Amino acid sequence: MKKLLLLPFLMLLTSCNSDKDENLVNDFRGYYKITSIISETPIDLNNDGLKSTNILEEITSPHTTLNGIYPNFYNPENGNNFAEVRPLVEQFNTTQFIFFNFPEQSISYLNNNLEMNIPILMHYSTSMNADIVYEFINQNEIRIIDNNPEWNSQFGAIKSLIRIDKNNFEIDLDKKMFDFSSKQWMDLKVKAQYKKVGLSNATSL
Repeated sequence: MKKLLLLPFLMLLTSCNSDKDENLVNDFRGYYKITSIISETPIDLNNDGLKSTNILEEITSPHTTLNGIYPNFYNPENGNNFAEVRPLVEQFNTTQFIFFNFPEQSISYLNNNLEMNIPILMHYSTSMNADIVYEFINQNEIRIIDNNPEWNSQFGAIKSLIRIDKNNFEIDLDKKMFDFSSKQWMDLKVKAQYKKVGLSNATSL
């Protein structure tokens, strides 16, 4: 008798959970620009002889070159540098990919003599992460899944993603960056924040 009484309750609970899942919408997708990059360790990225933990300020400040000062190597307002969270509204593929497009230094050297090598920043590119997808734990919690860690490790390891609110998120990553002060690549622990700049229409997951 008790089992018979419990049956309608269990059916109602299942129905409520199903409705809850159906109402979950993807308001995460869209384009995001980097607004902050902070490192635990100070580093000199613009070759001015001064180290800082403010990575974004370092890479957007004038860079000292062999010929003087070059004013702008990286611009976070450039759409090519935006993170892309898919599926975008115009895309038919519903896979939930995420491309962080974190700035990558392209370093070259003046000659092949290791003792006389002079490092030169050629330009900044964006990291070509592959097969990184995300899934919703709930509307505010997101899990990152790296399906190609061997390839992606060359661009840094994404440790976690925290959604601050519906327009902002933060990632923790381990990242190699070139320090012009020591003329060496350094392993950094970095926090980067992104803000949504391109909104997509939310759709049911």
